[in-house]
Amino acid sequence: MNKTTSILIASGAAVIVMTVVGYLLGRSSADARHARAAAASERGAAPVVDVTVGNAGFIWGTGPGGTVFEFDGNAWQRRIGIMNQIDAGVDGTLWGLSDSGRAYRWTGKDWKRESGRFQRISVGSKDHIWAIDPETVPARLEDGKWVSGKGKLLRIGVGGDGALWGTDRKRQPVRWNGSSWDKFPGKLAEIAVASRDDVWGIDEDKRLVHFDGKQFVVVEEAPRMVSLSVGGDGTLWTVEASSRRH
Repeated sequence: MNKTTSILIASGAAVIVMTVVGYLLGRSSADARHARAAAASERGAAPVVDVTVGNAGFIWGTGPGGTVFEFDGNAWQRRIGIMNQIDAGVDGTLWGLSDSGRAYRWTGKDWKRESGRFQRISVGSKDHIWAIDPETVPARLEDGKWVSGKGKLLRIGVGGDGALWGTDRKRQPVRWNGSSWDKFPGKLAEIAVASRDDVWGIDEDKRLVHFDGKQFVVVEEAPRMVSLSVGGDGTLWTVEASSRRH
């Protein structure tokens, strides 16, 4: 079945709505290779340099210096706190890491300090929360305690269905099969997971890619990216390379 997927690109100057036409969501690798991305004209202010999406109605980001923003459907609204990274789940769960790596959970009004210190965190839902510790070991939150997993990762992404992906220390994409990591071709700088078969990434050339069931395929006409996030409902937001400020 033909698929049309909206991609929202947040940049320092604009939010650009893109339409990806074709069998982009991994249903057909042949068509995915020829998917066309056409930028629409709708634009709006976007002060974020990193973005995280739980679902179409739960979109957050961080700006320069770790400032935290929430997108209310029309504009980015400043929220309390300074975070090095935040990540949202499909059910509205939101976690963050401070610049020292301390873990915090959003209560709806404020950030509550939780146990652990990490390099990265990923939230699929309240039941699927993973992080990468200072030694690059993945860990899962189980009954309020962090349990170390196997392997060494640079990036980690968990979907709303619990599907777990990551990139190893050579930046090769890997998927957890329940007992070990399955490797896939390519090298990724970033990875984002909606579900087991709906997985996105940014390659080493800052190109947007999508998993077709066997490998990550470049979305040929998309602009260069530095950050992306996909919600459990398939909503995808990305940040253009030209918008990243340091």
